[in-house]
Amino acid sequence: MIRLSAEHGLKGPQMAAIVHEREAMGRSWLKRYLAQGIEGLQDTPRSGRPAEITAVYRTALLAAGRLVLLYLPTYSPWLDPIEMWWRQFRRAVTHSEFCVSVAALVKVAHAFFDRYNHCPHRVPSIIGRHAV
Repeated sequence: MIRLSAEHGLKGPQMAAIVHEREAMGRSWLKRYLAQGIEGLQDTPRSGRPAEITAVYRTALLAAGRLVLLYLPTYSPWLDPIEMWWRQFRRAVTHSEFCVSVAALVKVAHAFFDRYNHCPHRVPSIIGRHAV
């Protein structure tokens, strides 16, 4: 909704009015979207105690199969396969290679991914998963 509103030239207060929010919130959304794109609209961790749902509502959601509780640390790159993949990429491409141009960097990056496209059985060892 924010993206479409921004693309149609709506201002922050107009966006906020559509969803019955404060004008300041609409300005904040627009500013974050223009600066960071769609990723800028994701909620960021908040300080303080997180809001809790009531025990009755939680029980109803669990019973209906609509709620799956998954407890992860706030930031846990070792549990996210894509983080392990990018870590290997950075080590192999950006930390080990000296590229004099963007074209050279792109060439080295393509070589990295081509290497794993030809040997996909090596990917699970990078992301910490064993082949099933």
